[in-house]
This record gives sequence, C-alpha cells and structure tokens, in this order.
Amino acid sequence: MIAVDVEDVAPEPGVEAIWKPDRMGDLLGAADAVVICLPLTKATHHLFTRDLFRKMKKTAYLVNVTRGAIIYGDDLVKALDEGTIAGAGLDVTDPEPLPASHPLWKHPRAIVTPHTAGARPACPAGHRHVLREPAPDAGGPAADRADRQAQGY
Repeated sequence: MIAVDVEDVAPEPGVEAIWKPDRMGDLLGAADAVVICLPLTKATHHLFTRDLFRKMKKTAYLVNVTRGAIIYGDDLVKALDEGTIAGAGLDVTDPEPLPASHPLWKHPRAIVTPHTAGARPACPAGHRHVLREPAPDAGGPAADRADRQAQGY
C-alpha cells in the first residue's frame, strides 16, 4: 500500500511509502484501488474530477469513505459510463444525499452504501447492511448528521 499525505509522517505498518500530493498522478496510474480518506476542505473539494480519473488505470476501482464532495459526481458518472475506471464503491456521494433518481443507485459499476463505512459490530443491525436502492429519506437532510465542517469532516 502506498499513501499520499501533505505532512511528513512515518508509514504505519502495512504502508510501503507515503508520497507527497505532487506525486498523486503517478500513484493513480499505478494503483488497482484508490481509497479516499480525506477531510473536506477548500483544497479537497471536487479534487477528484475527470482529469484524475483519466490518470487511473481502466481496471482500477475508486472507493470514497469520507466526504462525497471530494469527488465531482457528474465526472464520476461519466468515468463509469465511459469505462475510464472499472468501478466505484461509495459510502458518500456528490450530491449528498443522493436523489432517488440519481444514476449511481442503479449503475452496474457502482456500489452505494448508506454512509456507514465506520460501522463496527456494536453498531445497530440496521446500520450494517448495503443498499442498492435509495434510502427512504434520500430527498431530505440526514437527522443525525454532525456539523464538523470546521475540521473538514
């Protein structure tokens, strides 16, 4: 595993190296899976657009488990439609909540989960399933969403 970080940090066990963001294009071109674990900030808002998808392997998968707006949703749908990337696993989306009629819900190259990537076995059973169709409240705001925007989370 190779990671990208803006700070000089030592790799954790299992991480081969940590590269600076200026090498992200190289990393995307080599990766079989790209997992986004970033806070949402001005610098990361819509960071993943068509330009970055084109740097990825056509056989690569994109996974986003933190903030939907890090990926520009329209460009992701186009990348999936055109086969620019192999697929996407999304625990968060752009827009969020994802409208019931959005093409990602039924896209054959996408799996959408209900923002539960951080779930643990102790979580309620209702939070541990994968959705392949819109949640009942897909059109309204989430009642349990915390405002952590100051930290980018």
